[in-house]
Amino acid sequence: MESIIYTDFRTHSLNGTYLNSMQQEAQNLISKVYWNKDICQSLDVLMRAPRSFIKCAELSNEYWFGKIGLMYAIDYGYATSGGLTMNRETCLNSDFRYGQNANVKECIDNNWLNNSTFQWTMTVFDNIGSSIIFDIASDGKINSCITNNNGPRRTTKPVVYLKSEIKITDGNGSKTNPFILGY
Repeated sequence: MESIIYTDFRTHSLNGTYLNSMQQEAQNLISKVYWNKDICQSLDVLMRAPRSFIKCAELSNEYWFGKIGLMYAIDYGYATSGGLTMNRETCLNSDFRYGQNANVKECIDNNWLNNSTFQWTMTVFDNIGSSIIFDIASDGKINSCITNNNGPRRTTKPVVYLKSEIKITDGNGSKTNPFILGY
């Protein structure tokens, strides 16, 4: 079953309204790529360490061609830098499931994609009659959610792939001196 959320983000919201709201100069930096619907057919495979999410993408044969998508659950896991007591490698092999592992707080606190809001991912659990999509909970843990859930509102973080010839032309990446991109 294809979720309404997936269909809307793929065709209208992100690759239509959102993309068209960007300046043409910014649109020209973005590469048009194939986006895979990240399908997991086993909750057991999915609900483990971030590194195990790679197995989900291998199951999918559903994709579309566009400039903007959503982050995959694996993207979120890989965005951690680790911390003082848990290095990045340990974090990547730790259980990020909602309510499963209190020890991953340091991994979550040092994840640059975590902003303490509920966020959609493009990773779904696809089983007969299922409409479950995985999100990032406000505490930074990976959570499953029924798509017609009336729970907390979720944000999206659009994801793009820059064209290969794009370079950093100025800035150091800080808030006060952000990267400037160009050819």
